Amino acid sequence: MDKILEKLMGDIFTSALPGIQALTGDLAPFTPFTLYPPRLDSKGFYLGRDNIGRPVYLDIDALPSLHGVILGTTGSGKSTLARHIALEAWKKGIKVWVIDPHGEAQYRRIILERMGGKELDLSVNGFDVLNHEGWVRGDYAQVLSEILVASYSLPELFVFEVKKRVLDLYTSGTEDPLLEPLLSFQGDEEVSSLVTQNLYVTMRGLGGRLSLQRMRVGAQVLLARLDGIMRSTPPSHTTRLLIIMDEAHNLFQLYNGSFLSQLYRESRKFGYSILSLVQIPSFLPADIYALAGFMVYLSGPKEYVEELARYSYLTRDNIEWLLYRVRGNAVLSRQGDPRPRNFTVDPDPEAL
Repeated sequence: MDKILEKLMGDIFTSALPGIQALTGDLAPFTPFTLYPPRLDSKGFYLGRDNIGRPVYLDIDALPSLHGVILGTTGSGKSTLARHIALEAWKKGIKVWVIDPHGEAQYRRIILERMGGKELDLSVNGFDVLNHEGWVRGDYAQVLSEILVASYSLPELFVFEVKKRVLDLYTSGTEDPLLEPLLSFQGDEEVSSLVTQNLYVTMRGLGGRLSLQRMRVGAQVLLARLDGIMRSTPPSHTTRLLIIMDEAHNLFQLYNGSFLSQLYRESRKFGYSILSLVQIPSFLPADIYALAGFMVYLSGPKEYVEELARYSYLTRDNIEWLLYRVRGNAVLSRQGDPRPRNFTVDPDPEAL
C-alpha cells in the first residue's frame, strides 16, 4: 500500500508541476554567502547608523584605493555628508582640501574658521602652475596640454600644438595667447606648501565667477601639481590629505580615460584621497565605478534610483532603502566587498 501511494504521489507531482526556470540572481538568497553580513569597519570615518542601530565606519586605509565617490541628486545631502567626512578626517590629523565651484559659505567656514586653514581664491590669486616638481618636464607639458584642450572641448589634434607651445614657454619664456587660460592661474602660492595646510579653493571669489572652462583648467592643473608632489614621496598606505571635489561632473569632463579617471587609476597609494561629488549616475564613467575604493549612494527620486540600479551592483534591498525611505538614507559600497550596507547619515552638527 505504501509503495502504491508513493508512486501515485510521484506521478501527481511530476505531471502537475511544470519545470521552473530561474535567473542566478533569483537563487542568490538561497546561497550560503547571504548568511554572512556585510563587513563591519570598527574604525575610520564615522558615517551614521544602520537599520538596527549599529555605527557605520569607513576605513579608507583598508581599501585597495583611497579614492571615493558620493552620488546623489540636488538637495540629497552630498555636500553635508562631504563636510561631515571632512571634519572626521581633520579630527584624525588628515589635512583637508575643498575645491568648491559654488563658493558655499559652509565649506569656507569649516576650512577657515574651524580648521584654521587657508583660502586660495582662483578668481584673483594663482599658484606655481609651471613648476613641474615630480614630473618629467615633457610629460607635465603633455598633461597641461590635455587639460587645456579637454576643458575647452577642442579637437584632440590640438594637444600636439599646445604641448609644443608649453615647451617653448619653458625654454624661451615668451608668453603665448593660446596659453592664456592656463597662465591666468600662474601665481606666487607654492603647492608644495599648500599640501601641508587645510585649504579652501574658491572659484567665485573677489574677482567674480570664473567660466566653467577656466574652472576646469584651474582645478585640474592644481591636482596635476599635487599629484607630482605626492608621487615624489614614498608610497603610503595611510591617508595624509583628503580632497573634496564638489560638482566633480562639472569640473571634469567625465569619460573613460578622463583626467579624473587617470588619477583614480594611477595614484591609489600616494597618501591622498579624492572624494568626488556627482549628481547623476550616468555622469560617472564605468571605469570610475570600477576604480573607486568606496562609493556612497544617497536616497532620491524614482528616476534617479532606477538609473542608479542600472549602473551599480546594488541589491533589491539597497534599492528599496534608497527609494522608499526618508532623506538621509544612504548605501555604502566598498571595493572588494560585494555586500553594500544600508545606513542613515548621522552628520556632525557643524556640517549642517
